[in-house]
Amino acid sequence: MRVAAYQARLLPPGSVEEALEHIRARVAWCETDCVEILCCPEAILGGLADYAPRPAEIAIDVELGQLDALLAPLASDTVTTILGFTETASTGHFYNSAAVFHRGSVTGIYRKLHPAMRQSIAERTSVSLSEGNVHLFGTQGQAQRTAPTVVGVLAPALIGR
Repeated sequence: MRVAAYQARLLPPGSVEEALEHIRARVAWCETDCVEILCCPEAILGGLADYAPRPAEIAIDVELGQLDALLAPLASDTVTTILGFTETASTGHFYNSAAVFHRGSVTGIYRKLHPAMRQSIAERTSVSLSEGNVHLFGTQGQAQRTAPTVVGVLAPALIGR
């Protein structure tokens, strides 16, 4: 199995379309070079809430299907892409999240338990995914055993390879 780490230049907050163009080019390169997993930078889609003047403008609502719609151009039969973004939930909280995008759909979401700065996880939440529910519990600065790891979120995409 071949894995590629994509180190992108820092884009201005909200530059989702530009980021998608760059990532799509990397996915195409991975397809040509037989790379199966592409790891993208933290918050590549739109930036971090902590650095945005109005975080709600860059945040992506996974529960409403915004992430699936945005990532559709990245669909690949051979490349699984892991990419970061600022997520908003119905609770009004922002999360520094990473998504696993495999064969045209989001198969996992990981929410950081220890955010860098001010905005983040505060209360119990649940995100519905194609394989079931991921339940996250915690308060800022306090890790909980029930939270998934990046490996735990990625593992289902790798089964059978």
